[in-house]
Amino acid sequence: MFDIQTQLFEGQEIRFGPIDHEKDPEVEAKWTHDSDFMRMMDTAPARPMSAAIVRKQYEKLEKQIEEKKNIFHFMIRAKSDDRLIGRADISRIEWTNSNAFLRLGIGAAEDRRKG
Repeated sequence: MFDIQTQLFEGQEIRFGPIDHEKDPEVEAKWTHDSDFMRMMDTAPARPMSAAIVRKQYEKLEKQIEEKKNIFHFMIRAKSDDRLIGRADISRIEWTNSNAFLRLGIGAAEDRRKG
């Protein structure tokens, strides 16, 4: 039987996984108050967001993923405690040219610069 919790992409310290709609908005909303994180992840003007707004953005993102089929989104989690530490987005995929835009962001400053 297939276990939905099995991680598809996993390294020594981190794993990529799906959005947790219950826990992740609270964590990511805190990151939106950090200008360094917002510069890494957003091309729009940086602004602090509430968990409710982040949750709406997740819903919008998942709709785009389903409709466009050229966007992939992963939450980056620490393997040691499954704590959310960042996001990874693959977008603007050109399947015929093997091109894409990759955007990575580590949320909390203490989790950055660890290789």
